[in-house]
This record gives sequence, structure tokens and C-alpha cells, in this order.
Amino acid sequence: MSQHLEKLKSLQKNVNNIRNICILAHIDHGKTTLADYLIANNGIISTRNAGPMRYLDNRPDEQERKITMKASNISLYFQSSNNSEYLINLIDSPGHVDFSSETSAAVRLSDGAIVVVDVVEGVCAQTRTILQQAYQENLKPILFLNKIDRLILERNMSTVDAEEHLRRVLEQVNAVMGNIFASHVLKAEDTTTDNQQSALETADDSTLYFNPIEENVIFGSAQDGWGFSLRKFAEMFAPKLNLKVDDLNKAMWGDFFYNTKHKRCDSGAYSKGKNSIFVQMILENIWTLYNNVMTSELDKISAFCEKLKLKYRPPKTSSFNRKSILKSICMEWLPLDKSILEKIIEHVTSPAETFNMKISNLISDNYTTSEIQFSDDDSSKVIAFIAKMVPITYHELKACDRGLRDIEDEYDPDEQVLVAFCRIYCGVLRENSHVHLVKPNYNPKLKNKEELEPVDIKRIYLMMGRNFEPIEEAHAGMIIGIWGLQKYVIKTGTLSSSKDCPPFVGLDILAPPVVRVAVEPANIDEMPKLVKGLKLLNQVDSCVQIMIQETGEHVLCVLGEVHLEKCIRDLTDSYSKIQLINSKPIVQFRETIIDPVNKPKDLIDDEKSAIINARGKTCTIKMFAFALPQSIVKFLERNREQLKMFINKIEEESSVVEMLDNDLRNSLSNEINEHLPCELFTVDDIWSLGPKKLSTCILVNKSEYKHLNFWSSEAIAGQYDRAIINGFQTAVQAGPLCQEPMHGVGFIMQEFHIDESIDKHDSSISGIIITSVKDACRIAFQKQPQRLVGPMYNLSIIANGDVLGEL
Repeated sequence: MSQHLEKLKSLQKNVNNIRNICILAHIDHGKTTLADYLIANNGIISTRNAGPMRYLDNRPDEQERKITMKASNISLYFQSSNNSEYLINLIDSPGHVDFSSETSAAVRLSDGAIVVVDVVEGVCAQTRTILQQAYQENLKPILFLNKIDRLILERNMSTVDAEEHLRRVLEQVNAVMGNIFASHVLKAEDTTTDNQQSALETADDSTLYFNPIEENVIFGSAQDGWGFSLRKFAEMFAPKLNLKVDDLNKAMWGDFFYNTKHKRCDSGAYSKGKNSIFVQMILENIWTLYNNVMTSELDKISAFCEKLKLKYRPPKTSSFNRKSILKSICMEWLPLDKSILEKIIEHVTSPAETFNMKISNLISDNYTTSEIQFSDDDSSKVIAFIAKMVPITYHELKACDRGLRDIEDEYDPDEQVLVAFCRIYCGVLRENSHVHLVKPNYNPKLKNKEELEPVDIKRIYLMMGRNFEPIEEAHAGMIIGIWGLQKYVIKTGTLSSSKDCPPFVGLDILAPPVVRVAVEPANIDEMPKLVKGLKLLNQVDSCVQIMIQETGEHVLCVLGEVHLEKCIRDLTDSYSKIQLINSKPIVQFRETIIDPVNKPKDLIDDEKSAIINARGKTCTIKMFAFALPQSIVKFLERNREQLKMFINKIEEESSVVEMLDNDLRNSLSNEINEHLPCELFTVDDIWSLGPKKLSTCILVNKSEYKHLNFWSSEAIAGQYDRAIINGFQTAVQAGPLCQEPMHGVGFIMQEFHIDESIDKHDSSISGIIITSVKDACRIAFQKQPQRLVGPMYNLSIIANGDVLGEL
């Protein structure tokens, strides 16, 4: 083990010999067995029979449920066939949808992905999700068609049927890839021009699909420790058939058969009723081995191994473990670790080659790499991205790092400390170095130093699954752990030694938290411990949201039942260490209105306008509510982060604000002009968004009152702007149906009058306006067809084809 670590430490200095890869699968599909197998055969653990160990799934609930709940990294050493040495950072990620943030963290830090698909279960709903994540991050995927042994032992398929089944599974995966590609191309297509040609006609998808001939597909069984690509058998049979390896490799998959008469590979195997080369040379040999071993044909096993020059010792007794013998032969004949790791070296590019692409994906659209002047060969400029914070007890960390024993303890032994899980993108990060934590609102053009937090790097670790190995420095391309950032980083973060680095965009969370529960301590005196535990949970889990209600309740927002159980267990056993009482799940609802069936041409119907006369017409308001088109609602949801940045920075007169202003205003203006009746309102009529000034409800001013310009910091606010906006925000925060926030509702203020005879300095006027606007919005809302909407729960049921009629 120590020799293994020394090799890894020496290799990390060469960015070209580093590969960062993650394992993606639906729920499990054997990826945990695959990870354990690769770890075992890399010398990190002593046994080769690593299947049931779940080395990276070291949480008790992971062991109990037999699913992965967190992303874990381990560094592997690999020497290729040409004697080149490589450091492979392997990240095992969850497949369960409740832990999609962990998968997002793994995908963000990787350059490639091993997509594991069970050939019996085939493509599942979550398979599309992980393929989409890999596509969005521009990862180089390698498809591993796993559990082929189940086709032999459980399904009793013939070799011909198995080939047909494998072709269908591969077609299903490629169909998903094609759908993702088409959606991406059409979404980015420019529809404003008169060009009638579809963007799909010119889009290049030549490198998109999985094709065994292209060597990006591996067939095998992680449970039995074997796997192969087509070239493996092409190299095995080409000399015997007097063929070139490349020629035979091209004929190994598809409608080709070997013509024994003419000693060549011909097409037309299916139409001529002949077995394909894939069946003849690959599947029949594998099926023969399995059948001989499982039927205890010892003589045939010996002859098979002798023919392939494999080491085989016949068992001395008649009672022997067939599965163990089968596994030992397969691991020597078709070693899975070499097949997987060789393909990683071939297909996954080094961090140096992906530098510009990764950086351009990480920075906001408001910046370009040329403006920031990144450099992957400048060791003095350190830039790193923290994907998540990893919890570990201080006692466990000291057990991994003997150097901490000489440091004065600032934590209790059982106290949870957080280690940053990050990747170095450029430069060399050293122990005790000083860098900046770049906050989300930092702008390198403004040099707003208050958004830069100086931090010290206490310790750097090579992450070896459950063990953290201290190292003195980390070079570009490395995936490491950093201790000392617990007080500064929440969820994700950007580290930089330069003030020219913008904050990197956060993780792409595909599934928002929809399940809410109220938590409280069983002993009310332990409330401070609960608050401390919730802060830790919020730092560690990117998908968790912590809210404090007006009633004082602490509400935990999570993705689903399994995620909720994990969070409650973490709070009870690790973070707070107290007994908790949690409510039944609270379903989040939204209040909205729908378009009337007989919608008038100009949309506004005066009969459905709300007119409020407060205190004897001291304040008169006329308000109309309407349903926003779905395209505008989706636009507001899609650009939430940009809107948030714009609203937070609206007081600064900067080029960034102007750029955001023009971009957002023009895009939203196009949506309004396209999907709403002509001249209903313009983008400049928008007064405010809500709830919380950032959501899917819009307040529009069409009265004679001159309102504060939403898009500019230069306009002077009117006397009653604050009161009107507060009244609107109060109304959309708690609708009239059941006091839930409104969603997708537009409000047009048609009239607003204040009696000129009143004293404008009267402090009670603001309160009257707030109440009047709130009441006007609620009444206008109730005059339209109202609906209560909730989150949609999609359930995918997977079953074998032969039992579908029995459900």
C-alpha cells in the first residue's frame, strides 16, 4: 500500500498522465461491484474477491440498503501495455434520484464516465438522467454492458438470442443519446432567421453514439470479474485466421460472418441464416466455458484452459465451488480491470487537454476565458472548484493524518469536521498556502474585494475512499481533499490565488427538493444543537434546503423518502446527536390561475378587474390578474440565477449590470411579444417579480403612476413604490386558497390614485397602500379560474417481459 501511494504522489505532478473518471448507473446495476473489483485488483485491499465488500459505500445505511448515497473518490495506479504509468481518479457516484446532487458533484469533477447498464433490466428512467448529465458536462462516456452472465444462468439464452438482446439494449442506449442530442440542438437553434433548414441537418453527431467497433463499449460481468472489447478477440483470432486485426475488428459486430471457404469476413449473416462473427468467436466461447463449469465437466474445463494457455488447477474433490472456479478462469482470461482501465486511457483525455472546455463550462456566460486570461501552465495561479464538503469525525481524520496529532486540538474527537472535495484546474496548491475563496457575487471587473474571503490551506489529502492520505502539494488535474475551509464554504465554492478569477457556476441540480418536514428536538433545551446540526447538513448536502417559518419551525426540504431518512439519520447520529421529532411530510403546493376558455382578444376583461377604494377613496386601485404563458414561466425559472445576480447588483452602476440588463430584458421582451396579445404590456412596464422578488409572478404597471424602472439603477423611485411592491409581494407570498405562494400569475395595475388633499407625510398612508394592493391582487386572483398545483411524482415500474400481463 505504501509503495502504491508513493507511485500516486509521483504521478500527480504530470497532468498528462492523470485521468478523472466517474462511474454512473441506475441505482446500482453492478457499478459498486465494478468499483470494488477495480480497487481490489489495484492492490489497495488485500483480497481479489471484493464483490460484497462495498469498499466505497462505508456508511451503515449504504450497507443496509445496498445502494450508494454519496460520491466517493479513490486514486488508482495503472501501468498500460506500453509501460506508461497513469493516475486514475475514480469517483463512484449514486444512481438513486434522491442523491442526484452527489452525482452532479462527481460529474463536475470528471473528464469521462463509465456508464453501467444491466443487460437484463436494460435502459431505465434514471439511465437517461445520468446520460444527460454526462452530455451536459461534455464527458467522454464508455458504456459497460454488465451482467451478461445473467443471460446464461438466469435467462438460459442461446448465443444467437443473446446477441439480438445485446443489440436491442445498445440501440436503446443510443436512442436516448440521440434524443438528448436532438433536444440540445433544437433548443439552441436560432428561430429568428428566415432559414428553413433545421439545425439537426448540419449538426455533427458522428462521435455521439456507442459503437463496439469504436472501442467505447465493453461487454462483461463485474460479479465474475471479466470484461472485453471487440479488439481483445480480434487480436486473439486474427493471427489464426491470417487476417489483419483492424479488418477483423470491424467485422466483429454486426451482420458479418466468417467465410471458411474463402477465408474472409463477408456480410449478410442474418439473411443467410449464419451465425455472426460476434456469436462464432466470442459468445460461443464464453457460453462453452460457463456450461462446462456449471455442469462440472472437469475434462472440458482443463482442455479449454490448456487451449487458451490459462493457469488452471483441477479441484481435488468432487465438491467444489463452481462460481469460484469460473471467476478465477474468467479473471485470468478476460481481466475486467485491464479492459476498463485501458479504455479509460484511450478515450478519456487528460486534464490538460480538457482545460479550456472545462473552464468555459464553469464560468458564467458573462465572462470569457480570454478576458480572465486563464493559463494551465502557470503554476503560480491556482484555481480550484469545490464540488461538496465531506463530513468525517475529527478522531477519524487524526487516525488518517498523523500530522494532526502534533497540532493543538480545536475540535472534540467525535465532532464532525468537513473536508472540501475539489479539483485543481490550474496551478500547484501547497500546504499552508494563502488563497481566496471567491464568493458568488464577486466580479473580477469590479474588483469588489468584499466578495473575496482570504483562507489558509491547512492540510491537503489524497482521497482514498474512506482513508485520507496527506500530501504536501497538489498539481493541476488532481482531485483532492482540503481541510481548513469548514468556516467558509457552504455547499460549493471556488478557490483562486488570483483576483481575476470569477466565481464558478454551482452544480446543476436536476431534481429540486419537494418534500418538506418540520424538525424539532425531543428536548427543547437542545435547540442550539439542532441549529448547529442543520448548519452542518446545509453545508454538506447540495440538495437540502433549510427554512425557518414565521412560526419558528425549522423546515427541512429534501428530494424524497430515502433522502429524508438519510438526513434525519445524519442529524441524529452525527451532526446534532440528539433525539428529533419530525412531522409527516408536508407537500409543497402553489396557487395559480388558468386561461379562461373563451379568452378575449385583448385578454383584459374589466368585469374581472378588482377595484379597491380604501378609507373613502383615499387610495383607489384597479388590478387585473391573468395567467402567464408557460414559456414565460419557464424563462423566469431557467434564468433564476441571472435574475438573482442582476437584482443583487442593481444598485451598482457597472458594465456587468448593463450587460445582464440588456441580455435579460431583450430575451424576456421576445417571450412577451411572442406569447402575449399585442400591446398588452412591454418589458419596460414590469415593476417587480415575486414571491421574494425572484420567482414566476410579475407585477405590471399600466396606470398613470410613474414607477421605479425595474431594469435600471438610475431611475428615482416614486413616493409610493416601496409600499406598492410590498403589497404585491405579500399577496403572492400567501395566496387566498390556502396561504401558499402563487405561481405563474401576472398582475396589471390599471389605475392607482391617491387623494391629493391628504397629508403625504402621513405615516399611515404606506400601510393603507400595502393593504390595498394586497387585497386588490387577491380579489383579482379570485375572479379568475383558480387552481391549486402540486409537485408531480413520476414512478417507473420495471418488469420482465414475460410477467407484464400478470401485473
